Amino acid sequence: MIEVLIRERDKGRIGFIGFSCHNPDIIKRYYDMVDFSVLMMPVNFVSTEFVGKNYKELIDKDIGILGMKPLGGGRIENVRISLKYINQYEKIIPIIGMQSREELAENLKLIDAPGPLDDEDCGIIASIKADLGNRFCRGCGYCLPCTSGINIPEINFIKVFFKQLTHDKVVNPERTEAVSMVDECIECGKCEERCPYDLNIIDMIKENRDYYMMRKTRGY
Repeated sequence: MIEVLIRERDKGRIGFIGFSCHNPDIIKRYYDMVDFSVLMMPVNFVSTEFVGKNYKELIDKDIGILGMKPLGGGRIENVRISLKYINQYEKIIPIIGMQSREELAENLKLIDAPGPLDDEDCGIIASIKADLGNRFCRGCGYCLPCTSGINIPEINFIKVFFKQLTHDKVVNPERTEAVSMVDECIECGKCEERCPYDLNIIDMIKENRDYYMMRKTRGY
């Protein structure tokens, strides 16, 4: 595949070669593979591994950086502070997932959030990090496909859905069926082997299944 990209770039059919990566330790392999122009990597104040390990070298090599998951895959609700954090790194362009024109308009207002972070911001960040820890799904999908057909990212976002949506938007026959699939888990461990964040996925999907069923039973 790399050879094809290089050939097509040299022919002028494509302009630039870029990579997307969820593991900060893999990036160094790319340097030996090809002269690439851009890297898309997770950048947020909870998952700081990429910035800590790779930012300076990428800048020194004049490689553009697209910051994906600036809101931690939907886990970080404070958009203003998230963008303020990223804006400390002038060479990183954040990529934010949006589902409506309203979200687009709000994010455009905040995209140039002034920095630097002040003491109040740092206190909020510390509180969010303490609440989230590192044990949460970013929704990258590397765990898929599941041997038993479980939609792992959807299951691991159950608590986020309940936090961000009304009860009737979360609890429905389709999602109940998807959650019930967790009962089919054979604990083969393939999902955990593929997860770039080393999450205990088997335990997490069972925990989220139980949480969903509890909320479904209570009706709120």
